[in-house]
Amino acid sequence: MEAQPEVFGAEVARPGNLIDYALQLGGGDSISLKSLWGPLIKLLEHLFSDRVVSLATIAGDVWAYAPLKTPGFLGSDMVPFHQLAQWLVLSLHGILSEAGVSLRDMHELTALPEHRSGSFMLDMGLISVSDEDFTSASHNTGSEFVVEWRALTVCILDEIATQLQQKLGMTAADLPLYEILQGAIWPLARRLSIAKRGADGKPVIPVRPDLLCF
Repeated sequence: MEAQPEVFGAEVARPGNLIDYALQLGGGDSISLKSLWGPLIKLLEHLFSDRVVSLATIAGDVWAYAPLKTPGFLGSDMVPFHQLAQWLVLSLHGILSEAGVSLRDMHELTALPEHRSGSFMLDMGLISVSDEDFTSASHNTGSEFVVEWRALTVCILDEIATQLQQKLGMTAADLPLYEILQGAIWPLARRLSIAKRGADGKPVIPVRPDLLCF
């Protein structure tokens, strides 16, 4: 926070000053998601400081997936998720709502590519593993298998949201994806997990703990 005095305060850096900063940019009692996104990503940079990729930038929750690599296009194989930053946005949204401040453009957030959503894809049979051994071995977050799993989860949830919005005659702004996740996908994912794997609701695929992504 001290590295961004214009956002978090020059004399005393405080997380709450982020809201004052965003309100000044947006004006009134409404804040644009875009005005919060840059400061949040920069705030989290130090957590990923050991993940510098070929672009000579701190990668964050962005991972390489070789099948996407296109010769001559730097970074074409990088897949961004930014799960932690989006979690923070959702947390801020709740706090701001209670304070009477609206956060605009929430429909621009992606689905969160975490265990509940990913396990839901597999439990529902929307995707399947090519080798059952994948479900017994532990995987690193940056492995191509997990990157593909997370990316498929995001893309399919986007399609589910679009079809649901169309069926209900609503726009993405009227019924944003995060509300669909919180109100439908995650509760159902939890029920499926318990039904298939017991009360502890373990994920289908073991992923080694990563505080920043899962």
